Amino acid sequence: MHWEYLVSLDIGTIHDYIFGTNKLREIRGASILLDKLNRELPLDEIENSKYGKKNTDWRCIVAGGGNIKILFNDKSKAKEYKRYLASIFRENAPDAKFTVIISERKGDSEGQWLKRTERELQIAKSMHEERKQITASGLLKACQVCGINPAEDEDPRPEGTIYICKSCCLKVEEAKNYKSTEIYKRLIDGMGFQPEFPTEFSEIGEKSEPEGYMGFIYADANRMGEHLAGKDSFDKLENFSRDVHEKNFEAIVSVLKSHFTGSFLPIQMILAGGDDLILTLPAHKAMDITIEFCESFNYKLSSHNNLTTSAAVVICHDSLPIRNILSAAESLLKNAKAESRKNGGGSYIDFTVVTGSALEEPISKRKQELEYLDIGSYSITKRPYSLEEMKKLVSAIKELKKVDFPNNKLKALYTYLFKGRYQSILDALYLKTRLEDAHKDTMDKLIKEFNLTKIFPWEEIDTNRYTTPFGDIVELYEFIH
Repeated sequence: MHWEYLVSLDIGTIHDYIFGTNKLREIRGASILLDKLNRELPLDEIENSKYGKKNTDWRCIVAGGGNIKILFNDKSKAKEYKRYLASIFRENAPDAKFTVIISERKGDSEGQWLKRTERELQIAKSMHEERKQITASGLLKACQVCGINPAEDEDPRPEGTIYICKSCCLKVEEAKNYKSTEIYKRLIDGMGFQPEFPTEFSEIGEKSEPEGYMGFIYADANRMGEHLAGKDSFDKLENFSRDVHEKNFEAIVSVLKSHFTGSFLPIQMILAGGDDLILTLPAHKAMDITIEFCESFNYKLSSHNNLTTSAAVVICHDSLPIRNILSAAESLLKNAKAESRKNGGGSYIDFTVVTGSALEEPISKRKQELEYLDIGSYSITKRPYSLEEMKKLVSAIKELKKVDFPNNKLKALYTYLFKGRYQSILDALYLKTRLEDAHKDTMDKLIKEFNLTKIFPWEEIDTNRYTTPFGDIVELYEFIH
């Protein structure tokens, strides 16, 4: 079939729309709405007979992961469908930013046309103006949830009635139907019964060990742009997009099913589709589930030129602003993906544990607090870790816990790391001589596993550059079970 018109839609700043509030209900509703607008409504509409026959008059290439791409032979039908897409976004998600264009083939090959369409889409996206926050007045009241749009309706809540805008009202209504979404349907089918899910992040924290914390996982495929750019035909793009979406779902559902039992599942699937995954869950489950998800994703998509995913994990109090948690996760994920690119691919995981009430930018904070110069450069962290190294780190912590390794010894070793080259080595060696035999054996295994035998507790990774995993072990220790 020789197609002539390509309708392309891109949902921009998805995170700004979903995380416009700290309330789980609105976040859940926003996520459901975007999924509905990205896949359900567009597909229902295009299958309407007024657009003609599938694969003859139109063909859907992509619908999910923030993108829609549908081919048409008739320009008027393409224009009509473009108007429909714009209308459903404006009606159902007035806060969401989106760009929709029609690209004509102009005699290009499929690959050339797809690349040109992406350029045209990026140009159109760059022309959008930023939304401005409204100014409240005696006649105009700002939404008490997002603080951006004018309030239009009352919303009775346990803490009292508040005034919310149309967009937040739509999110609240949509949140009531979250079990009907694809990810929850699959999860429920996988569990084999109808579980209940949290309505507040504090309910996740109640199931965490220690209590009051939660884990925030953000995973995203590595070099996805390169993989997409390499698809030089509609068939290849369609098959690849569908496979990534499907395997992403399969991977997270299988992992969650293996970790949770009981009628209450303390998890919130915030974003799952395409190559993205964002979810919250009890803090002590976060690292194991992240590792297993990355392994499953990589295995299931290995046939696609070894497509892999990297991930960020933020472990923090369940009361911290979710937008701040997301910002920290984005920074960590960027760092993990950069390490993946530097090392030629593969999964990398970065993480931070925040036990206080403030969440600072993790990478710069790490450089300030965990790196110093003293006859070379020293880093009291090895983050980000490759997937295999992360597995080793978690396994080492579990081994230390198995032999009931004394916490005071670990914390003492951590303080020694800040004393400079010679003093840290002397103090660490002295501490090791005073360990009981079982603890010493476990420490010796850890030292060998992390290549610390030459200048314990340090590993020389380059000329006059040293690092150690003990800072990471101490930081994660309480949240590994």
